Amino acid sequence: LWAPFVSRSKKLAQLDKLDVVSWYIVGVPMLGLTRDACYRAVGCDCMRENGRILLVAAGLNDTEEHGVKSGPDGSSAKRGEAGRSGRSVLKQPSTASSDSNLVDTRRNTFLARDAILSTLEIPPIPRGVGKGRMTLRNFAASVDILGPTSARTKMVVNVDPNLQLIPQFMIDFCMKRMAGILLSRLQATARKVVKDPIKNPHARRMRE
Repeated sequence: LWAPFVSRSKKLAQLDKLDVVSWYIVGVPMLGLTRDACYRAVGCDCMRENGRILLVAAGLNDTEEHGVKSGPDGSSAKRGEAGRSGRSVLKQPSTASSDSNLVDTRRNTFLARDAILSTLEIPPIPRGVGKGRMTLRNFAASVDILGPTSARTKMVVNVDPNLQLIPQFMIDFCMKRMAGILLSRLQATARKVVKDPIKNPHARRMRE
């Protein structure tokens, strides 16, 4: 997984062609903070219907019933919510946005309740000073293909890093910046695919 501050990542299961369970660790060494997250992500190719690709995800084993400590207000519903949108693989992400048409992946979704998940080995929650697990409440993304070399991406994320001592405004700021960086990296990867559609690893994966 190529995302800001990710030190390790692993695909735990490939449940279907566009259905995966993955895990990753995010660390900020200078602050002595480490958080991991486990999630299930599903994609849907709607190119024939409306020229759109949809992605949704939900966190796994990341609630209080699994031993995850929430923020100081006892709820992760409002902490760390960010939305970003970007248009064209040649431009930088633009302003924050929210799209009511994007799929809601709240805790009651089948993504986190599927019986097959009980057969998987989910990594244990990191223990120790500065360590813990994030709560991924919502992830929804929509990629509208505008042309052979351009696309518009909309992404809405609601994640609680479960940091008891970090102010809410700082969490919001960091989450929005991370969403912007993630979109920027996605655009850069798309440009590499266009330059080398044969040998590029992402292009090979797309053809599989």
